[in-house]
Amino acid sequence: MSISGEKDALRAQLRARLSQSDPAENAACDVRITLQVLSLPAFQAAERIFAYCSVVPEVDTHAILAQARRRGKTVALPVTQPYGRSCPGALAFPNRRAARGRCCRSPAT
Repeated sequence: MSISGEKDALRAQLRARLSQSDPAENAACDVRITLQVLSLPAFQAAERIFAYCSVVPEVDTHAILAQARRRGKTVALPVTQPYGRSCPGALAFPNRRAARGRCCRSPAT
């Protein structure tokens, strides 16, 4: 099997596992991950955070982004096009004008 075929098979396996996962357990994992990130000395000392706005089934990043904004950090997000295409070098700063791209919605602050 080609590498591309192996990647496709692995993605299919992961999608199948995700579809069978327990939403409550996923939410609990999200909380644990968020608490770990927020407690990191690097996060606490950072003036700028580069992250992404999560979508299901990814780890939920919205609480991390909101806490970063509450703490006065600059939050930068990659700008994407429909169908997952990215805009190379484009960053969105929620509640500010995007750099070479459109700004996405800001997480709750």
